[in-house]
Order: sequence, then structure tokens, then C-alpha cells
Amino acid sequence: MKQISKKLSSHPLLRGTILLTLSSLLCRLLGFLYRIMVSNTIGSLGMGLYELTINVVTFGLFLSVSGCRVVLTQKISQGRERAFLDTSIIYTTVKSVIISALIYAFAPYISTNILKTKTAVNLLRLLAIFIPPASFHSMAEGYLLGKSNHERLCISQLIEETGKICTFFILYLAVFKISPNVSLMAYALIGSEVCSCLYVLKHIKMRKMSFSFSNLRELLKLAAPLTLTRIFLTLSGTLKTVLLPTLFLKCNMSREATLRFIGTVRGMAIPVILLPASIMVSYSSLLLPKISAIKNDAAKRGDIISKSLYICLSMGCLSVLGFLFCGARFAAFAFRNEDLNLYVKILSFLCPFINISLTFGSILNGLGMTKYYMRNNILAVTLELSLMITLIPGAGVYGYLISMLCGEASLAMINLITVKKRCL
Repeated sequence: MKQISKKLSSHPLLRGTILLTLSSLLCRLLGFLYRIMVSNTIGSLGMGLYELTINVVTFGLFLSVSGCRVVLTQKISQGRERAFLDTSIIYTTVKSVIISALIYAFAPYISTNILKTKTAVNLLRLLAIFIPPASFHSMAEGYLLGKSNHERLCISQLIEETGKICTFFILYLAVFKISPNVSLMAYALIGSEVCSCLYVLKHIKMRKMSFSFSNLRELLKLAAPLTLTRIFLTLSGTLKTVLLPTLFLKCNMSREATLRFIGTVRGMAIPVILLPASIMVSYSSLLLPKISAIKNDAAKRGDIISKSLYICLSMGCLSVLGFLFCGARFAAFAFRNEDLNLYVKILSFLCPFINISLTFGSILNGLGMTKYYMRNNILAVTLELSLMITLIPGAGVYGYLISMLCGEASLAMINLITVKKRCL
């Protein structure tokens, strides 16, 4: 055990990856248990209303911090301390308060005209309160990641998840036991963020803050491409969802068969395929501050890039073999869906490409090449959409699967080529 501990302490990237992966898996398990508890308390109708409204609030949070957290992590890892942190937190907090106020004020309009239900007004207003503390918490976690403070980052994530469960349970027993409703979930979410903020406040050592317009300009310059990328990916995902039923109807698939196929692939196969990628998500998150810190050291930079490619390919190939030999059958058995066996086997070839696109996208962001990251994503999504429109009417479900494989492969290759051309 001592030898293992010494090896992990001498490889902080490996140690951090293990910690974040374990934390992520534990948070998923707690989240799963929380969902069971909530569904048994407020029922499917309350869950449906919450899922409908949380999308609006999540988009508001995304507009508040998207891009800024990545840039903050990058700059902190390069030695930029208090001034940049202060500017980032002040800017995102002010923006989050404005977005929260807009959602609160326009809740009746959003509920009636966008969500198409008048019952979401009060829930929207309650959930709007969640945005400012969640924005602060997200930026504080970006700071901890930049400082390579992996233990506190993991603790912060666990506090968020356990805080949500504890708040829900306490409020249920104290207030809502007689007539439980969906407001419980909103209060639990706000409580979890307050708990997380109290924890991170202790570790980022808040004091009198200063604001710098030069730091703000630098922040916005690097964050803008990342924000635009996320908006583009969100809109393109919506466009795919809208297009798919129409495209499948052209190849004589009934609407029922189309919905069954989409549910099987997107609701079952893709989550299964992404399970091994959780390790690479943790690795790529930690790689960003690491690559930022050695930005000007060509030898170290080249070494970590070559090792990252080896890890991506090794993990990807192992995942493919695992799914081909037993994973696909197990998934089909677990979900009681025989079609899933074939779809998981085909989509298993996504694994190496997902690993490369995640890791090398993180390298580009770590080196401040956010414009290239945006360009690469736009090119890959455009190719995938074009292939979907071209192939699905003739090849049906296989046309969709091929377009997914080609889209992810193209993103991986473009990211890889960009890194090789610009960074080596």
C-alpha cells in the first residue's frame, strides 16, 4: 500500500484522475438513489414538471459561467492569482444575478409560451434563485482545479450531492410530509449549492475583491469561443432531434418505430458507451491546468501530448473489445432489449474517438486555442448533420449510426491534427 501511495503522489495527474473518477461514480450513485427517493415522494407528474423547468434554469447557468470557468482554470494554473479570480467571480456573479432576475420576472411568459404549462411559474421563480450560488460554486471549482487541489474539488462535489439529499429529507420531514410537492426539489437544489458555496468559500480565502477591466477583456476574449461552441452544440443537438423523425419517415419507418429506435440508441446505447469515457472526462479535466502550466516548455508539452494519445488509444481499444465480447450482451440483458446488442457493438467503435476528441480538445483549451476548438466542433457537427440528411433516407438506422461514427471520428482527427500542427 505504501508503494502504491508513493507512486500516486509522484504522479499527480494519475492520482487526480483516480480521485475525480471515484468521486464522479459516487456522485452518480447518490444521484440515482436521490432520484428513486424523489420519484416515490412527488410522483412522475412532479418529476416531469421539474425536468421541464430545470432545462431553462440550466441554460441560464450555462450562459453565466460557460467558458469563463475553463479560462479561469487555465490562468490560475499559469500562476495568475487573486486579480484574475476576483474579476472572474465578480463578472459571472453579476451576470448570474441579472439572468436570475430575468427568469424570475418573465416566469409567466416562459411558462405559458415556451414550456406550454401555466403550472411552472412558481417553480421557475424558485429555481431562478439557484443560479447565482451555482455560478459562484462553479467558478470556485474552476479555481480549485487550476490549483490542482483535487481532494477539495472532490469533497465539494460530494457535499453538493449529499447536501441535496439531506436538504430534501429534512424539509420533507419538517414541512412537506403532509402534502409533498415539486418545490421540495427546488429547495433541495438551492440547499446543496449553499452548502457547496460555504465549503469552497473557506478554501479560496475570500477577502476584499478588486476588479480589472484588462483582466475582463482577456477573460471574454478566451471565453467567447467556448460559449459560442456550447451554444452551437446545444442548437445543433436540438436540430438533430427535430430532423430525425422526418428523415426516418423518408425511409418508410413508422413514427412508433422511429421513437423506439431513438429511445434505444440515445436513451440506452449512448449512455452505456459513455460509461468508460468517465475516466477520460476526469483525465481531460485535470489535463487542462497541467498543459497550461507547461505551455512554454516544448519538451514537457510534447511528452504529455504523446502519453495522452497512448492513453486515449489504449483505453479506447480496451473499451471496444469489452463491448464486443461481453458488454453489448450484458447491456441488452440489463435493458431487456435485444436490438441494443447490435447497436452497442456498432457504436463501441466511438470509444477511441471520444477519448481523443475529449483529451485533445482539453489540450487546445489549456493552450488558449479556444478559436480552434470552436472551429473543429463546428466542422465535425456540420459533417455529421450533412451525412444524416444524405444517408438516413436511403440507409435508415445504419445511416444514422454511420453519421454518428463519422462525426466523432472527424472531431477526433481534426483535434489531433490541430494539436500536432500548432503545438508540436
